Amino acid sequence: MTINATTKRPATTTTQLGVPWSTLLPLAAVMAYADGFWIISLRGAVGAIERTPQPFTSWLRESTLALPLFVLAVLGAMTLALRLFGPRPHTAKTLPASAALIIAAGTLAGSAQMAASSAYDYHLQFNQLQLMHAMDTTCAGANCLPQLQHASLALQIHAVSAGAVILLVTNLVLTGWVIALKGGRLNLATTRTRPAGNRAHDLHLLLAAGLIGAAAIHAAVVPEHLTEWGPAGAFFIALVVAQLTIAPALTRRR
Repeated sequence: MTINATTKRPATTTTQLGVPWSTLLPLAAVMAYADGFWIISLRGAVGAIERTPQPFTSWLRESTLALPLFVLAVLGAMTLALRLFGPRPHTAKTLPASAALIIAAGTLAGSAQMAASSAYDYHLQFNQLQLMHAMDTTCAGANCLPQLQHASLALQIHAVSAGAVILLVTNLVLTGWVIALKGGRLNLATTRTRPAGNRAHDLHLLLAAGLIGAAAIHAAVVPEHLTEWGPAGAFFIALVVAQLTIAPALTRRR
């Protein structure tokens, strides 16, 4: 007599906390493009004249290129808030505190972008002042050039300081607006169940995120290519459409 003790093991599943992209992406996108608007506006006021033409194209391209920076900033703020207050802060203290972390992270990312842009503006202005001084078209005197350079640097520092305040107020309004659209709730994490050891879903999400990021970068350079050569611009438009079509499919297929 034999006993068959072989039994079929049920599939082991694990429950994990995942990133709520429906919350993260809107927050990062509105701050990236709104902060980019103020950065381009300040550049038009105090920046190098070489960078002032085509403000709309510059805003679209640079804001899109900065979008991954804001995604990382918001992701870091949400991760910290998750550890401090849990996945769904809803009390009168935890919800404003979580929103404040997100606002601070977005403002820090926007200020870093603005500081880098101002530093490049000062570099161009510094070279322009040296060229004008060499041609004796500015002023005479040994201290004239250093004074002009110092004034240009002070102007850029003042613009970054004032711009940081503007970005803070803008991000405060936009974050409150996004939370209000979600019914006054802020989900910092979502739960998902998947078979243990199965990394295919994570790989699909990674590939989809890469395609969306590539589509954003390609979309930012479409206006420039359209002005240079129409077929090149049409190619980039088709590329963006293809990437945005394939990315959602990767999240649904097994």
